[in-house]
Amino acid sequence: MAHDYNIYHGVIAILLDLSHLAGRLTNKHASGENSAL
Repeated sequence: MAHDYNIYHGVIAILLDLSHLAGRLTNKHASGENSAL
């Protein structure tokens, strides 16, 4: 079970990294309201 959990945790970590990167890219193209963040 532990091995499967490690794989699952790794996939979740990758997805979180990708969503964080996508969020940064969208914030660059967003209006000035989000620039302060």
